[in-house]
Amino acid sequence: MLNKKTVQLLPATVPPNVPVETGTRHGGLPPHSSLFYKVKHWGAIVLVFVMNGCYTPSGSSGVEILPASFKTIAIPTFQNNTPYYGVNEDLTKVVIDKFIQNGRLTVTDEKNADCLLNGDIVMYWIEPLSYNKNDIVEQKQLKMIVNLKFSDVKNNNKELWKEEWRQTEAGTEIGGIVDIVRFFVSGNEDSSNVIETEQDARERIIMEISEEIVKRTIYGW
Repeated sequence: MLNKKTVQLLPATVPPNVPVETGTRHGGLPPHSSLFYKVKHWGAIVLVFVMNGCYTPSGSSGVEILPASFKTIAIPTFQNNTPYYGVNEDLTKVVIDKFIQNGRLTVTDEKNADCLLNGDIVMYWIEPLSYNKNDIVEQKQLKMIVNLKFSDVKNNNKELWKEEWRQTEAGTEIGGIVDIVRFFVSGNEDSSNVIETEQDARERIIMEISEEIVKRTIYGW
């Protein structure tokens, strides 16, 4: 982790070199929907409402999206496009541990793997959220974004899917594996807030985002 004296708190604006997508396409899940059937009977029109409920992505009920033939996976050390040294190595280690705990895929080297998961940390962003009456930072926010690419090794490394974060001109974020943690760095005797260091927050966000990566890979969500 960087020495505290060298950590720069980025402003709440789009970081440099962030890909921006034009247009008005928005991410997120589609809203509730209903099917309306007009049934004409005895000269009267009867409206029948059939509720579909919330749309849920493939795999949200625990159904795997992986081909049955995939038994092994290779996970090279993720790329690090942030100034925070070692965060990619820490993330890769926890991701591997999470796949081992899940048990669906055996982690191996690329030569013996059926599939390949590449990752790229494109944002690791710390900013203050609140100050106390003495203008001392009380709470901070850590945001981490990881791009992923999943490939079929046995089929000439054919890309099967990717999660790539980008931002529209309107500021809407699309794609990528995104996680945010908030943590208190100071308090007083009357406060019940749990104080955490930036290292504590880093370990917590790595744990959370690793679980998301495993779910995205195996269940598609």
